[in-house]
Amino acid sequence: MKFKVAYNAKPNMFGRLEFSHTLMSDDGSVPYTIDRFLSEVIFSKIKDENTFNVEKNKLIKELKALAIGEEKIIINKEEKSVILIERVDKSITMADLLEELH
Repeated sequence: MKFKVAYNAKPNMFGRLEFSHTLMSDDGSVPYTIDRFLSEVIFSKIKDENTFNVEKNKLIKELKALAIGEEKIIINKEEKSVILIERVDKSITMADLLEELH
């Protein structure tokens, strides 16, 4: 599975939201593994290991159900953040992502 992720939204000087972008995958072909991204970005504030594992497994199940091109939006009210996750084809690379963004 491979996903394009937009996170860390911040308004630019014109008031439009700008996101950080990356890819996450379970095959080691991109900078973030799915587990690492979930641990460091999405569920970074959850300290209880049981709660973390339940939430992580629930989200992974939802992500596995996405077809290529489908998206999931995660709104974290505690951290005041929005994360957009889109399932992409396994052949997508960081170079493809950079080309798409610019």
